[in-house]
Amino acid sequence: MAEEGNIVEDLNPSKLGTKSYWDEVYDREKQNFSSNPEDEGIVWFEETNAENRVMRYLEDGLEIPEDSSFLDVGTGNGHLLFELRGTYTGGRMLGVDYSEKSIELAIDIAKERGLDGDVEFVCADVVREDPMKWAGEPFDVVLDKGTFDAISLSDEVLEDGRKPAEEYAEKIVQTVKLGKWFIITSCNWTEDELKRKFVGVRGLEYYGNVKYPSFTFGGKKGQAISSLCFRRSN
Repeated sequence: MAEEGNIVEDLNPSKLGTKSYWDEVYDREKQNFSSNPEDEGIVWFEETNAENRVMRYLEDGLEIPEDSSFLDVGTGNGHLLFELRGTYTGGRMLGVDYSEKSIELAIDIAKERGLDGDVEFVCADVVREDPMKWAGEPFDVVLDKGTFDAISLSDEVLEDGRKPAEEYAEKIVQTVKLGKWFIITSCNWTEDELKRKFVGVRGLEYYGNVKYPSFTFGGKKGQAISSLCFRRSN
């Protein structure tokens, strides 16, 4: 399994918001997987054990039913959905990414794991496209693990003059069922900043957070990563 740091160490932040960069990353990961099926690529925020912490939060904090449906936004290699499928066996699971190479890699891994057709993947631009055209229907749990971080670094401008990050919340919240959950993990935004960006969008309310080890610097307490849970009320 490739370490996240092996790629992230070499990143130029200005490239993180570009589709061409991620196509290049996942094309390389796809080639690596073809040569060695045990090398499935990046596990995002692996050094903080974020994936396992979020999964425990789903089970213990939210008590998500086993037949719940999941959407992974910016799915990458699909690793999070594959892990979730071991616990949540009944509902639909969909991974979306705007990188074609990401989706090709995720599909290849699904076939290798014997999950072809059990976990779905679709290539779509979640900011520019109508969510219901690629998602089909809202989900019980929508997950973002660094996707908003990358979108926030984009220098692109939408037709109306806004940045993609300004449209992201409006589009993503549409994929969350009423009364259900959106969980976002970020290393670029603080908890307060994420609340300001998402609370109130189509009835989204702050619900809770995933606990991580904290540190104190300059008399202030903080943490390197944040995972916040929001509930859509209307």
